[in-house]
Amino acid sequence: MNSEPRAELAALMEAEHRGSAPREAHVLAEEIRRRHGASVDAVLFYGSCLRRDYVEGGVLDFYAVVDSYRGAYGAGLLALSNALLPPNTYYVELPFEGGTLRMKYNVVSTADFSHACRPESLHSIIWARFCQPAVVLHARDESVRARLGVDAAEAAVTMVSRMLALHPVDRQRMDRPDLGDAAEAQFLRFLIPGNLALVQFLEGRVNDSLDDLVGLDVHLI
Repeated sequence: MNSEPRAELAALMEAEHRGSAPREAHVLAEEIRRRHGASVDAVLFYGSCLRRDYVEGGVLDFYAVVDSYRGAYGAGLLALSNALLPPNTYYVELPFEGGTLRMKYNVVSTADFSHACRPESLHSIIWARFCQPAVVLHARDESVRARLGVDAAEAAVTMVSRMLALHPVDRQRMDRPDLGDAAEAQFLRFLIPGNLALVQFLEGRVNDSLDDLVGLDVHLI
């Protein structure tokens, strides 16, 4: 497997994670950190309020990635339930400047988050979200940011493998110069809307070997 394309995609995802977010999102991210303390490796903001770039009347969506469930909750049933069936999900309302901010946030360990971004995961709940745009509002350090970029790249690879299984690309069309552009457009149209990093990465590469799509070692699942 050629690791360079994967590394390039991870770098694009990490750069996208450094995007801007409304002030309200930062306030809510700080509330998540207050609740779970030093266990929080990262807080990711995603979903419709990020994509539409305004939050009025909305419920903001977050993931809190923690170093351990015991660190996030202490010893007890919450830590056990989160470990047995991650993620745990919480709804919070927070007073803010005479109004109310609302959020839904999920708690998952770093190890479980990484696993859930990869093809071997049995559930789509995390990889389907984080092949989409997200912003990292807090990261413990730069190594955490880099790891989240890698995880998001793996989520994108997982999404592409699932998508190809459902919507196979026609090899003969791809091999014909007069139809190649149309086939490429058809392929890209199935990508998660708004994921500019993934579209940018795949553009111009989709005509490469479909057995090892864009050098990412994608296998149909």
